[in-house]
Amino acid sequence: MKEEDKDKILRRFTPCCDFITQNYPKGVDLVFGKVFRYSSMSAGKCVAARDRISKELKIDPSTFDTKIEILEVNGLVIDETPTLRNHPHTYTINMEKFTEQSGLFEEGIKLTVLKPPTKGKSSTTSEDSSTTSEDSDTGHSNIQHEDI
Repeated sequence: MKEEDKDKILRRFTPCCDFITQNYPKGVDLVFGKVFRYSSMSAGKCVAARDRISKELKIDPSTFDTKIEILEVNGLVIDETPTLRNHPHTYTINMEKFTEQSGLFEEGIKLTVLKPPTKGKSSTTSEDSSTTSEDSDTGHSNIQHEDI
């Protein structure tokens, strides 16, 4: 297969990382995959608008906001433009955190998944819970962190 054919295929492929699928709430893996894909393009950063990514993933923009916040809180994604409003943000993948959390180079690491605080809810933690509940109004997780 020619190198240019491989590039064409990869441009249409969004990775879904197993460790994110297994350890994070539903949908976080797909948002990470899209940010990773766009970050792999020429600029080395994801500058795609949240509406574009949301449309491509067939999710609501507010769901994208929730999932990207989980990635930011856990250090996998860095928002380089956190104060920007009404314009696309610039995201980069924190490869150090990614390799650390994925265990690509280590065996037996323990992962603690941090979840963003829910607005209007009291802060709670769960040491042994493997499920999360969501606020029906916002879809945000009510759990602050969860040991995996």
